[in-house]
Amino acid sequence: YKVLLAKMWYVIPFFFLTFHFIKGQEEIARITKLLIFFLGIAVVFVLTRHNMLGLTFDTSHEVVRTIFRNHVSYSAILVIFLPFIWAFYKNNQNQKMNTILIFVLILFVVATYFSYTRAAQLSVFIAIGAYFIFKYKLAKVALTSSLILAVLGSAY
Repeated sequence: YKVLLAKMWYVIPFFFLTFHFIKGQEEIARITKLLIFFLGIAVVFVLTRHNMLGLTFDTSHEVVRTIFRNHVSYSAILVIFLPFIWAFYKNNQNQKMNTILIFVLILFVVATYFSYTRAAQLSVFIAIGAYFIFKYKLAKVALTSSLILAVLGSAY
């Protein structure tokens, strides 16, 4: 009973109350932009500290510890927000804002590189591939070729 109560302590406020306070897509977009803004400040802070320590793998864990648990969670949250930044860029008509969004996108990709997390770096390239697969409606071709590669790989 105590475990269920302890878990519900987090589930109720962070899940159910979110639906109570956020009513429309405009609010979701505004909150996402706010999160990207503050994450961008954290990225500049981390990259500045990392630059002072030499941008090495050994220091990548140490520089993120003031804000994030480790360099893996840091890079994971960066990669999670990349598609949102791209979507805001594609759906925005304001040229000045698009310039800022491209800068933020490049900043997040550079920060992902210097986080030295191979999975996050690989996911950036996979996301780019997925973007073109969906843009040019190549899902059937991609799934078929993936299946053939998986069969050939397992047979090897």
